[in-house]
Amino acid sequence: MDTQIATEDRIARLRKMLSVDSSNVRLRGECIDAALQVRDYDGALTLSEEGLSLAPTNELLLFAKSNALIGAGRYGDATELLALLHAQLPENTGISQNLALCHYCLGGFAAARNLLEEIYAGGERATGVVRLLVSSCHHLGLMERATAVADENKELVRADSALAGVCALAYLDESRSRDAARCAVSALRSNPRCIDALVVDATLKMATGDVDRAKAEFESVLAMNSKVGRAWIGLASIALLMRDIPEAKAALGRGLEYMPEHVGSWHLLGWTHLVVGETAAAERAFEQAMELNRNFAETHGALASLAALRGELNRAREMLKIANRLDPACLSARLAESLIAARLGNPERSQQLVSEALDNLAGGDRQAFALLLNIATRKGKPN
Repeated sequence: MDTQIATEDRIARLRKMLSVDSSNVRLRGECIDAALQVRDYDGALTLSEEGLSLAPTNELLLFAKSNALIGAGRYGDATELLALLHAQLPENTGISQNLALCHYCLGGFAAARNLLEEIYAGGERATGVVRLLVSSCHHLGLMERATAVADENKELVRADSALAGVCALAYLDESRSRDAARCAVSALRSNPRCIDALVVDATLKMATGDVDRAKAEFESVLAMNSKVGRAWIGLASIALLMRDIPEAKAALGRGLEYMPEHVGSWHLLGWTHLVVGETAAAERAFEQAMELNRNFAETHGALASLAALRGELNRAREMLKIANRLDPACLSARLAESLIAARLGNPERSQQLVSEALDNLAGGDRQAFALLLNIATRKGKPN
């Protein structure tokens, strides 16, 4: 509080000085920076616009205005301004980094990644650059690149909880559980409220069968931020494994509201419908997963399983062949094979096989538990 009061006093002195020397760009810049420190984004924006009315092309003031817009959450306006600055000063990494941040906040992960890769290739290793690059690649499904950048910056990761949390998520989705755990522990050691790290820690607890603690951890995440889709998906996974289908559907609905392009979540929704015989709804969920990523073997295996349940054996075999080609270890392909065999010998046995698979999970089959969670968290390769 004392620091903020001191900063506000400084702003008042700077404003007084500026009132008698309004064309002093350096003084105005100091005043804007001080306003940004106390998150007075409207004040910073007013100060920058007043200065630009006197010097419309001043790059310092234009950049200051972009910072005020970013602080106010006006990323679209900031993007337009930064794009103009970037065209004039393409070598300025500060401008490039802020432009990448705006693209990222607007969901333009490809545009953000392109800028960040240029900055990274130039040798920049600022924590913010590395964190945004790992996360942008993660969002794009470029998991090998995301984890490669994490691998190249282990010391930086250990020193920053936010970066460690982002890397933990990337490692988790690349099925590198040991590295995910290492980064999550590192993040939580310095920041026990790091949401990314808590999500990873809870997911890993689920994989080892520690369901009660995992559930409590997911719930703690949602108490901090109810819009964390992965926490909702975690609770949905637990509900599905406990055969609480209504709760699983409700949690999945919330999760997909915030992560509509997460392939694994659509898979969980499909299996949730399938386990109670809702084949039409299951097909819609798996088809949505297919639209998002046609190269994910588990989707082809799931649709093969669904076709086998319906007695559409030719289609089941076609989808199964694709699944096995994409991933010989595909979990859903193994279920499809069992369902095809059961359909040929005992049609009534097919739906029972699906139910038994979930019974095994709820009964504590840790290996099957981990496999289902692996499907739920993976993004697969990009189309």
